[in-house]
Amino acid sequence: MKNLAVVGVVSVMLAGCATERPVLFPNGHARQVGRYAANRDVDDCMLRGEQYIDRLNRPDAIIEETVTGTAGLPAPLMHDSAHRINPDLLFRSFVNRCLRQRGYEPLAWKPIALGFWQE
Repeated sequence: MKNLAVVGVVSVMLAGCATERPVLFPNGHARQVGRYAANRDVDDCMLRGEQYIDRLNRPDAIIEETVTGTAGLPAPLMHDSAHRINPDLLFRSFVNRCLRQRGYEPLAWKPIALGFWQE
């Protein structure tokens, strides 16, 4: 019984560590900079994306949406009845754009467990 509890706790911990990361096309830039530099760039773009989403979640962001007109975004980028931007889609779009500006070609997003490199 004790082993079953340990397995349950470990499963929950691993599920909590799972995240999604972009899969990069191995273009010339990605090959030139290498795996570690590419991972650092992905981490940096993801951090910038999180900071951007956090700024949108401020209480004054609703006023900013109204003033700037971002409330009229296409339906796939919208979320819930208050017409808030879907944070997951916006985050992915932000990170993909950031990576493209750095010379990478993001293909898709896939879930990975933190601490494990997957090709």
